[in-house]
Amino acid sequence: MRAPGGVYIVAVREKRAGVDPASATSVSLLQVTAPATSRTLFERQMRRVDGCDTVQRLVTNVSGAQVVELGNALESDLSPEVRARINGVDDAKATAVIETPNGLSALIVCARQSAGGGLPSRQEIENRLFDQEMAMLSQRYLRNLRRDSTIITR
Repeated sequence: MRAPGGVYIVAVREKRAGVDPASATSVSLLQVTAPATSRTLFERQMRRVDGCDTVQRLVTNVSGAQVVELGNALESDLSPEVRARINGVDDAKATAVIETPNGLSALIVCARQSAGGGLPSRQEIENRLFDQEMAMLSQRYLRNLRRDSTIITR
């Protein structure tokens, strides 16, 4: 309730939990796979990775290697296994090479971005308030126009 001295809270209808920093972090990933027969060369090349743009050039020496762009995803949307693999890996670096049934695999963390907890910017808030005010004014204008108008039916 609004009062001359401020605002009084009479009842709490909903409580929101805080945002987990991991759930608000977006990560861009690449996956590199190679046959198990080229393990030493593949591991050496993955240690040399210093950015997502250099990966394709580095794996050209590894026969059968493939680079797949996984795109951007929230860390909270990733599987626990992938989250554990990229945890502690710096941006533009590769994870440790693991052996899978399909051969060798490594993930490269291209970039991490904090999503800001979903808070709108100052400009977005101003735009939203302006739009609400314009909608209210237009509704008031139409209501007054309907009230003052005379409808003649023939």
